[in-house]
Amino acid sequence: MRSFRATAAVLVALAAAGLIQGAQATASPAMCRRLGESDVAAKELARTAEVTTETYATDHEGSFSGVSLRVLHRYEPTLAISSRQAQRENASAYLYAATSIEHGEGYVVMTRASDGNTYTIIRRSSGQVLLVAAMQGPTHCSW
Repeated sequence: MRSFRATAAVLVALAAAGLIQGAQATASPAMCRRLGESDVAAKELARTAEVTTETYATDHEGSFSGVSLRVLHRYEPTLAISSRQAQRENASAYLYAATSIEHGEGYVVMTRASDGNTYTIIRRSSGQVLLVAAMQGPTHCSW
């Protein structure tokens, strides 16, 4: 069930990236609510997952094929890959989804903060990197 939700979340993030890309530059800082500790942790975790995914590709002739939660956790054991693991380690965020896209030439990593907000990094085959924040409630903003 979790993998279905994670896959659906990745698909939603990919769809949103196409819609949000132009709107990100127009978001006013006043529109964004103050980020909590778990949001900061989720953003940091997303960046760690991004670096770990790039390291994986370096070891696999530049391909992101095969990227998954478990693979990234093997590369970087500090990455919590479930809410249960995050709780055990007193972490306020965990890596929610990780997968390759565009025939292994790109990837998506998504983290979830304890407040339910998600932070997604999408690297396209062109090298373009998109950052998507999905906030719970009526307010949201980009990174």
